[in-house]
Amino acid sequence: YRYAEMMGYNVSENGDISKFSDAKEVSDYAATAMKWAVGSGMLTGKTEKLLDPRGTALRAEAAAIIMRFREKYVD
Repeated sequence: YRYAEMMGYNVSENGDISKFSDAKEVSDYAATAMKWAVGSGMLTGKTEKLLDPRGTALRAEAAAIIMRFREKYVD
């Protein structure tokens, strides 16, 4: 989110994270970025109903996020 913002990309997309059962675990300071990540399609959740905001991202998950970002904003 911060990188996209710094690069001048549109970060106004706002996804509904309340559909995830663990949405209340998202820290207040991260809520805007998380909503953007979900709304822009960068994050789809560990499962359909789980974000796991306090978990550890696997290398494959991080790679998928980077790939999605590149496809949406760079390519």
